[in-house]
Amino acid sequence: MFFESHVTGAPVMRPLWVEYPTDANTFGMEDQWLVGADILVKPIVSAQHRSVEVYFPGSEPWYDVVSWERQPGGARALVNAELDKIPVFQRGGSIVPRKMRLRRCTDLMVHDPYTLNVALDSAKKVRIPQAVSPALARRCCDDPSLQCLRS
Repeated sequence: MFFESHVTGAPVMRPLWVEYPTDANTFGMEDQWLVGADILVKPIVSAQHRSVEVYFPGSEPWYDVVSWERQPGGARALVNAELDKIPVFQRGGSIVPRKMRLRRCTDLMVHDPYTLNVALDSAKKVRIPQAVSPALARRCCDDPSLQCLRS
């Protein structure tokens, strides 16, 4: 996503309407946003609240990045979250690379492995980003039950 931002000028942190310009529900939203096109963030901003209503734009499902609980696209849902959890969701049909080892210094993360979080869309497909090498894409798509598409 940072490469995309560098090349296209698209912001890394985006209001929902940038990715969903025809969805009028997203126009006035200022309390949830996207990181890139595939990560939805909706913080709880009050100490008294333990849940928050989240709007999931588009037609594809969204998955909680911790529990992998599925939420349908185009709907609102009340999401429970304690103070130590920020509600974050990954869009169905996307692959998000993550480094899962917690470190105090990013210099120590240089040789840590990446984990590819694959979230299937409603048709059990996933879009492989152009930045992913063909060899890695083949390994990700060895499962015959999945259909991988190049973007």
